[in-house]
Amino acid sequence: FSSAATVQRGNSLIARAFAVEKLALEMQTGLRAFQLTRSEDFLEPWDKARTKVDPAFNDLNSLVADPAQRTRATSRGTRRFLLASRVPWPRLPPVCISMTRYWRS
Repeated sequence: FSSAATVQRGNSLIARAFAVEKLALEMQTGLRAFQLTRSEDFLEPWDKARTKVDPAFNDLNSLVADPAQRTRATSRGTRRFLLASRVPWPRLPPVCISMTRYWRS
């Protein structure tokens, strides 16, 4: 790889990592708004982002050349770590949604 290609690859990795973080933030925003308002409309960002998270991690994975780094970057533990500050991944939000729906009725 040339220096320019290495820099470009690094920039792509950073962009993909930010995309994963953005999806996590959208999930958090949708979940919090739903819990505060109990309006199902606020689950739309949660639902949309939830379907995109795994493909986003796979996209990130495709850019990592070193197999050891690829394993670390896309392991379930790393996914939980990256999303932990946003959304406890993956079991808690569905439980929160169910509880909020139950208490709403």
